[in-house]
Amino acid sequence: MTRHTPRKFSDGSAELVYAIDAAGKIRHISEVERGYACDCTCPACGAMLNARKGPDNVHHFGHRSFFSCANGPETALHKLAKEIISTERRLLVPEVKAIFGEQSSLIHQRKLVCFDEVVEEARHLSQLVPDIHAKLDEHHLFVEIYVTHACDELKRANLRANGVAAVEIDLSRLRRDSERSVVRDAVIEKADRQWLFHPMIDAAVDAMRIAHRAKVNAQRKQFDDEVSVRLRRYDAGLTELAIRKVASPDNTKEFFRIGLGNHIGCSLGGSGGFTVTEREWQYRVLRVFIPKDDVRRSYRHQAIFEWFKDKKLLRAGFHYVRPELEEAMRERNSQFLSPYRAIEAYLDELVGRGVLQKIKSYSLSEAVFAKLTDLRESIDRKHQRRTSLVERIEKLLERLPECELDDFSLNDWMWQVQEDSMSFGEAIEADDESFDAMLVPLRKIEAMMFRKGAAVAHSLGLPIDAEQARQMEARKREADDREAAKQAETVRREEASQKAAADRGDALGLTAARHGDEWVSWITIRHPELDGMTPLAVAILGQEGADRAHRLLQRLIERRDEERARNAEIERWKSELERKVFELLKDRTQPFLDSPYALGPSGKKAKPRDYCVSKETFEECLKLATSIAKKKR
Repeated sequence: MTRHTPRKFSDGSAELVYAIDAAGKIRHISEVERGYACDCTCPACGAMLNARKGPDNVHHFGHRSFFSCANGPETALHKLAKEIISTERRLLVPEVKAIFGEQSSLIHQRKLVCFDEVVEEARHLSQLVPDIHAKLDEHHLFVEIYVTHACDELKRANLRANGVAAVEIDLSRLRRDSERSVVRDAVIEKADRQWLFHPMIDAAVDAMRIAHRAKVNAQRKQFDDEVSVRLRRYDAGLTELAIRKVASPDNTKEFFRIGLGNHIGCSLGGSGGFTVTEREWQYRVLRVFIPKDDVRRSYRHQAIFEWFKDKKLLRAGFHYVRPELEEAMRERNSQFLSPYRAIEAYLDELVGRGVLQKIKSYSLSEAVFAKLTDLRESIDRKHQRRTSLVERIEKLLERLPECELDDFSLNDWMWQVQEDSMSFGEAIEADDESFDAMLVPLRKIEAMMFRKGAAVAHSLGLPIDAEQARQMEARKREADDREAAKQAETVRREEASQKAAADRGDALGLTAARHGDEWVSWITIRHPELDGMTPLAVAILGQEGADRAHRLLQRLIERRDEERARNAEIERWKSELERKVFELLKDRTQPFLDSPYALGPSGKKAKPRDYCVSKETFEECLKLATSIAKKKR
């Protein structure tokens, strides 16, 4: 039979390990006899208990099988704690510390206190029965044991009303089957504990509260005074701005020409915090975003505000307004805004109107920037056109004698209406194609005066009438000179052409004469490759014909020379064949040479005298003669 070693009494599965013996003392299961001989009762219900200490079970106290008690372990732990304090008559009390808000004041450190007298559940107090009433000299202390239920607010109020210091020891997390020594250590000093009430803490907290209330009242008064002072300064600022004289804006500036003037003077509040009027400071805010170059830049609200401070555009006392101060000032004056918030409100207003765009920081919207770019390009074009026109007219005037200028004014001429019912100045301001059209007659005048162009009758209102007459006379002389030069050139070219034709004919004749009289005759005979013309006639017509005639002459001469060389080579081989055949056949040489034989790859019959035209045919014929000579032997 297998025996099981009993588990210790502190095993977590045990339910009730403490009971009350006959003497009324708390006894642990390990301290009593087995079974009903233990003579113990339940701390909660008072029923007889059975000390179950068998070999197979966790040792514990048990009720009869037909009876159940759920509060036994907690009640036992509660009673044991009170018994330990009554027996030990000492207890670690927590530190006495007053806390109010973020303030704290340590009155006493925690300490172990030994008591003169300890009474459990003292009932001499009306409406209040503490778990422990401890005394030390003239000092009293109430102790509450927290096992399942902490002290509620009602009990705390009763303790405070009684005026006696009270502490609560927290045993709620202590195992119900803990050993007696563990419970003792927890109760005396190790378990968490807190003051339910301490008169010194309450007194210190009341003192802190009174001091805090006085401080808050002083701060509130100081704050209210500051709000009043700031509002008076703000109203004074509005009064000064109301009489401030501001010069009328220059509406010709690009700021106004792209429509930004419609977005200044927005009534958003906060004017009294600035040293300039609402229109002025809003103009400066918006002007920040107008770049000097062609790059669109972005600015943060804070950067613009700092710029305002640097430029001294903010009234003293309004460089920074705390949020709580601004809120209080707005409660008294709904139109108040700090300069910081006023600038921010204006920037957001501009975003809403499509003037600015905001992506983390603020910048001109694409539409407004496009207007600015177009305006600047237009201004640049007008300036360039005006400058160019002035330079061109001044250059024309420099060519004229001083006496012909009279009282001519370039500026008056600029606005003089031309034939197109528009002046050059108006065409420049129109910034369209009309200006280029008006430059056409001016270019003709410039061509006449500077590049010997055709004389023109129109003057565009310039003092050039005398110059036009001089130019027309000069053009007439130039035309006469050109005609005379043209005729002389014609005669020269004809003479040169005739000489060149004769030179080409002579050159062809010399080339032909170098190769024999037959070629001298040849150049006077019509040839089909020269379109039926003679080579000499073709050469005389032009250099291209001369080149054709020379190439044809050279080709025919080369062909004749090649034919002569080929015939000489054939005759050499024929003579050599006749000599070799004579050595072989003697008097039969002529009959052999003039008799037909099957010769060549095709075997066609031919006479050796006619067939022999090269080294190969020579060797073939000689081989045939050798074979005939052998047969005749």
